[in-house]
Amino acid sequence: MQSTGGLGSYLSNYSETFLQGRSGNGALNILVFTFSNISVFCLGIKFFNSINHKLFIFLCAIFLIIISAYLGGFKSRLMILLLIFYAPYLMNLTISIRRIAVFAIVFFTFLYGTTLVRTDGFYGEFQAFLEMLPGYFNAHYLHEMIVSSRDLGFFQTTSFFITKPLQVLGLASTQLEYDLSIMLTKEFYPDHWYNDTATQQWPLETDLYLNFGGLYLQWIPLIIYASVVSYVYKKAFVENKIAFMLVAILELIRIITTLRWVLLPWDLPIFITQYLIYFFVIKALSKENPVSIRNS
Repeated sequence: MQSTGGLGSYLSNYSETFLQGRSGNGALNILVFTFSNISVFCLGIKFFNSINHKLFIFLCAIFLIIISAYLGGFKSRLMILLLIFYAPYLMNLTISIRRIAVFAIVFFTFLYGTTLVRTDGFYGEFQAFLEMLPGYFNAHYLHEMIVSSRDLGFFQTTSFFITKPLQVLGLASTQLEYDLSIMLTKEFYPDHWYNDTATQQWPLETDLYLNFGGLYLQWIPLIIYASVVSYVYKKAFVENKIAFMLVAILELIRIITTLRWVLLPWDLPIFITQYLIYFFVIKALSKENPVSIRNS
């Protein structure tokens, strides 16, 4: 918090501090994300399996979730960390219309409340929030802009995912593009990027349209990706392998966000490193302290 602006800046101007204060602190931000994820997950497993000290574990988890979410953007981060914490309970729920309705109400309530924090109360009136939602979920409109202005192609931006690591190592120019949405935001919404360091998020269809010929070859990378994810899900949720569980949860979240991103993001090496840390640490901890993630 101190490195990215200080407590006073977060309290007085959260939106600007979050968007601009994190510049140059990427490595620190990644560490916060990595260790808060695994800490909240372990607390959730402990909470699920404990008979005593549940209140203490819960309060520790909530404190960590709020602090980490506040530094990480709050809106999506809060929901992600709560999902990680309650994962053992969610795995044991049976789906019903009533529960789907409850989850929908909770989701939009969270979205409204966290949007108020994220925008410093800009959408204080609920009507303004409702008017904002269609513009927030605008991935297909953004894709239409690309389809109407560009021909489909092959491997036009696939090299972006390796550009950022090369820039960090000093092996590539910092002027090179490394993110499809940043590149397109600079072109179509320059004020968003140059004034606020904010981006519009183009959907996965745009990535496939520019790099895999749209419907012609997009099924190839999608089948490969689906096979890897299916393997992880099977280990986590069918074979009950706890070491795969956090990876599966985060990959589920990444699939949802990938609908507004690309198949091979620039931070893919970071994801893989994080997943390896989660897998080996949780596997080691679960060997020392066997736990269950299923109700008996």
